[in-house]
Amino acid sequence: MRLEAAFLEALSAKIVLALMLLAASPNAHASDSIISGTIVVVAQAKDYVIFAADSRVGASNGTAVASVDDTYCKVGPLHGNTLFAAAGIVTDPARSWAADTEMDIVLVQTFHGERMGSSDGESAIGGWADAMTQKLFGLPRNQLLAYTKSNGGVAATGVLAGFDKDGSTWVDVSTISFDSARGLSHQESDMAWSGSATRYSGLGQSEIAVEFDHGSTSRAIAERAQWKERNLSGIEFDRFKARRLVELTIQYLPNKSDVGGPVDEIELDANGPHWIQVKPHCKQ
Repeated sequence: MRLEAAFLEALSAKIVLALMLLAASPNAHASDSIISGTIVVVAQAKDYVIFAADSRVGASNGTAVASVDDTYCKVGPLHGNTLFAAAGIVTDPARSWAADTEMDIVLVQTFHGERMGSSDGESAIGGWADAMTQKLFGLPRNQLLAYTKSNGGVAATGVLAGFDKDGSTWVDVSTISFDSARGLSHQESDMAWSGSATRYSGLGQSEIAVEFDHGSTSRAIAERAQWKERNLSGIEFDRFKARRLVELTIQYLPNKSDVGGPVDEIELDANGPHWIQVKPHCKQ
């Protein structure tokens, strides 16, 4: 079970949209902040998908975090019997829009069935990236540039998961990037499940999760030895491991302002989505 940190495997290498950022919006003020989230872990098996995430978002000028909020809802079920999560810039300072609500708007407007298939999912995640690009366009340019410079050029990443008609899971990812020459662009990847092992992937700052998933550091080896002692298997192990990788990120990520709060975890199977653990207000 290996964690592909940025969902690079199976990347479509297709840039759907490139928009040049102009000067900061005339409505943007110096007090405006970037609101961003750090870590989401996805466990994908043939017949279920699990999302786990921390609860912290930080308000910053793109580099230094001024304040944090440990009540944010990063994962959840959406229209079409799907799960969605996002990392990176997830909302604006006024909370007038959010990554998940932008995704739900796209789903409601474009899909009218009970269960969204993989082809619809691919279209929907691209539509989300188009909508998010427009929102990101309104943020102060200097803060957006500072944030993306410190995050590998990535402004935001969204992941949408569901079930295909044959009962197999699908996971689609869109990564929105920014540079001063091209402006904003996004790329989509289709994470079709294959093989027998659960696939682990991460959004945001997933380096700690990568280390503990298959790294050779002494602390990672010791941690995985403790996992074996639990004698968990199948879906029970995947539920535990997805949550634990987020907990380890909270514990070991050097910048403590980037990650923290309760861990929310949700699962989607043939019977629909159900929470494994969740903050009460996120469940509603």
